[in-house]
Amino acid sequence: MRTSESVTDLYKALVKAQSEFKVALKDTQNDFTKKNYADFQSIVEAARPAMTANSLGFIQMPCESEKGLVLVTRIFHTSGQWYESTAPVRSQKEDPQSVGAAITYMKRYMLQAALGVVASDEDSDAEKAMNRGEERPSTDSIRKLLLGFEKLGVGSAKILDKYSSLKSIEDMTYDIYEDLVQIGTAIKKGDKADKYFKAVQK
Repeated sequence: MRTSESVTDLYKALVKAQSEFKVALKDTQNDFTKKNYADFQSIVEAARPAMTANSLGFIQMPCESEKGLVLVTRIFHTSGQWYESTAPVRSQKEDPQSVGAAITYMKRYMLQAALGVVASDEDSDAEKAMNRGEERPSTDSIRKLLLGFEKLGVGSAKILDKYSSLKSIEDMTYDIYEDLVQIGTAIKKGDKADKYFKAVQK
């Protein structure tokens, strides 16, 4: 995270704004996991009135970097003070629709994290599929993910074959889980499974 030279006024305003934030409603369903989550509009609606009342605002900018497309999220105060963070934007395809969806996906998570907005219930949509304080998705989240892929004709063997670092399903990391959720959603929307998974060598 990067900040302006001083953040005293900004942090004072943010503490007051956070006490006034509403709870973001999880009223949107993920197409693949069938779990509800708070979409970008819900996050903004939960935070913007309190931010405006306390002289706070935000900017989110997709930018090209040496490592590819990234999203910069900056929270600022009318004093000129600010803090910002950068996250990679990962898209399965390079067409404008896919890239746009990936940017929206990251805008939601980055803004919620940067402001500390609370959602109304447990979210299994990628980021919150992890147990708190752990680096891996929960066992239940992995099980539901595998069931979703089985319905699409993709078994565990193909998933293991796709990721050379994955020695067993139980070792699945958050990054791989997130990648699989996006792939599963793309397949359910019409992509061919063999675009992402090759035939397992016997």
